[in-house]
Amino acid sequence: MKRFLLALLVLPCFNASAAVIRCDNCSEPTYQAQAQSRGTGPTGIDTHYVYDLPQGKVRKYEVMRSCEEGRACHHETTSLPVEPDVELAVLELASYWHSTGGTMKSWFTFTADGTAQHLSAFDVAGPGAPRSTLYTWFNTYRVASVRNALPLAGSLIHQIGVTIASMWNDSMGKTMVTIVFSDGSKVTLEYESINNTVAVVEGSATDKYGNIIPVTREQVNGQRYDYSGEGANGSARQRMSNYLYTMFGVPVTNGTSRWSCVAVSDSGWRCGSY
Repeated sequence: MKRFLLALLVLPCFNASAAVIRCDNCSEPTYQAQAQSRGTGPTGIDTHYVYDLPQGKVRKYEVMRSCEEGRACHHETTSLPVEPDVELAVLELASYWHSTGGTMKSWFTFTADGTAQHLSAFDVAGPGAPRSTLYTWFNTYRVASVRNALPLAGSLIHQIGVTIASMWNDSMGKTMVTIVFSDGSKVTLEYESINNTVAVVEGSATDKYGNIIPVTREQVNGQRYDYSGEGANGSARQRMSNYLYTMFGVPVTNGTSRWSCVAVSDSGWRCGSY
C-alpha cells in the first residue's frame, strides 16, 4: 500500500490546467474524447488522466494544441502509458466502489473507552471541552483503524499532490463514525481523511432509545420523546428530563414515559403525554 503511495509522490508535477476526469462505464473513444475536451493550458500541451471505477480502468492522454498558418487551431490527442502505481491506485478505488455498492461511503462504529469512557452523547451534542476530549480520543486511538480501512491508505492521501487528491475527492463519499457511550447514547462523527479532520455531525446525538438530544431550545419545539421501553421512572427518561430543564428551562410532566414539547409562548413550554 505505502509503496505505491510513495511512488505517486514522485510523479511529474502537473500543470494547473491538467485534469483528472472520472468517466464511469465509458468506452475507449469516450475516454479520449473526455481528455480532448479539456484542451490545454497556456503552454499548448497538457497531460490528462481519465479513470473509470466500475470497470477499474485509467487512461493517460497527452493533448496538444496544433495551429497552422491560416487555419483554426485544433487539439491532437495521444495515448500514453499509465504509470503502474497510478493503475494500482485506480484498481483499489474500483474495488472500494464495488464493495460499497457504488456509494464510496464507509460507516464505522466504536465504543467509547479510555479517556472517553466517562462521556455521554449529552456531553458532546453541542460544542465545548467534552467534544475536544472526544476528538483527542478518536485521533489517538481509533483514527488509524478508519484510515487503514479506506482505499489508498486514507491517512496518506493528503500527501500525494493536488491531482491525485482530486481523484480521491471526486470519488469518495463521506466516512461516518458512530460512537457508542457507556449509557447507550450515541453520536456520529464525520471523518475527512485528506485534511485528517473529524467533526460531530450536528443533530446526530441521541440517547439509548434514539431520542434526539437537542442543542438549542428551538430544536426542542415539536420534538417527541419515547421512553416506553423503560417506563416513567427509568434512568434514561430522567436524564433527558433533567437535561431539558437544566439546559433550556423546559419542564416535563411527571409520570409520563412519552411526551412531546411545544412552545406556547416566548418563554412558556408544554411537554406532555402524547
